[in-house]
Amino acid sequence: MSLKNNVFSAIGGSLEWFDFALYAFFAPIFASIFFSNVGRSHLTSLIISYGIFAIGFAARPIGGLIFGYFGDKYGRLFSLRITPVLSAITSIAMALLPTYQSIGNAAIFLLILTRILQGIFIGGEFTGNIVYLCESSNKKYFWGSIGSCTGSFGILLASITASIFYSCFSKQFMYGYGWRIAFLLSIPLVIITFIMRLKISESREFLSKKSSENPIKLTFKSYKRKLFTCIGLIYLHATSFYFVFMFIPVFLNKIRHLTESAALIKNTTFLILHILFIPILGLLVNIIGGMRGMLIIALSFCALSIPLFYYICYGTSDQIIFCFLTLSIMTAFNAAIIPGLFSILIPTEVRYTILALAFNLGFGIFGGITPALCLLLIHRTGSIISPAYYIAFASAVTLTTVFMVIKHDEIRKI
Repeated sequence: MSLKNNVFSAIGGSLEWFDFALYAFFAPIFASIFFSNVGRSHLTSLIISYGIFAIGFAARPIGGLIFGYFGDKYGRLFSLRITPVLSAITSIAMALLPTYQSIGNAAIFLLILTRILQGIFIGGEFTGNIVYLCESSNKKYFWGSIGSCTGSFGILLASITASIFYSCFSKQFMYGYGWRIAFLLSIPLVIITFIMRLKISESREFLSKKSSENPIKLTFKSYKRKLFTCIGLIYLHATSFYFVFMFIPVFLNKIRHLTESAALIKNTTFLILHILFIPILGLLVNIIGGMRGMLIIALSFCALSIPLFYYICYGTSDQIIFCFLTLSIMTAFNAAIIPGLFSILIPTEVRYTILALAFNLGFGIFGGITPALCLLLIHRTGSIISPAYYIAFASAVTLTTVFMVIKHDEIRKI
């Protein structure tokens, strides 16, 4: 294992998530400058804005399929080196987008197109980074947890940036040029990512076990069950992460009436703790095993998601902090398990393809729609606690998947 290779790959993975996540924290701004003439109320405009966020995630499976194929066929580095360049192009496009007031519906079309392209590129990058890290060490859960940290750290950078911008600049500036400047900040970060990726060498595990077969055909011919197993296992991870770190900050701002900066400061603080806990829990999972860890976390979310969110809805400031912290640690446990577990479950010759499809279908279908779906549930039911029932449902789906696969010999060993 080359520590330099792993560190450079991990840092690069963090930087590419920065601009992709910025959209979520600026969603209220996009609701105003792109959708104010479309939605009948600010809540409706915000739901539409988060719907565009979901579209970006829905495009991720396309990127997973494309870059997963190249990653399994031609090497992990082929995909990992090209995605930063493509991401830089979409960052510039986001910063230069005209608003609805300038060109009408064409602005919405360009926003959707840019988010689709961002989703495709990030769909190939994140899973490739995880595969590369897990293949570089026998401690797959620990380095897999570092892979999870890369995405979370990129989102943390976006959260910090949004917090600083909301705190330091006026609302007029933010709605005019502030959000554009934030997206342009990602350009030097993406350049750094590309340079780092040029300095790392190919995965030895890939070089020793690569196959000449088409990995997409091989996946659907021989490994369909593994693919659907992984999607079921990742359902809770995808929904809970975006519920905690993308939906709750907006909920605290719009429903509990915290200021934007106060909500984002809380979010940033707990995201830092979340990131710090992931590798610690990754070491724990190396000891207890991935499937046992999945059983513990799925049961925990089943039992605790509704009462924890209840106190976020109706509790005091201290109760909100405690529940937010608890949910942050619970999501960290999930993030520590999934990458290493999948790298053990999936054979090398289709690992990039299956992991990319499972992650991106899971996050694209389940994670990406979570903020918009939570707002829609509140809008349709009139109950601000209703989103917690969706998280409880997701935990039940993952728990059912765990019980369905836990009797297989291959699962018992991990």
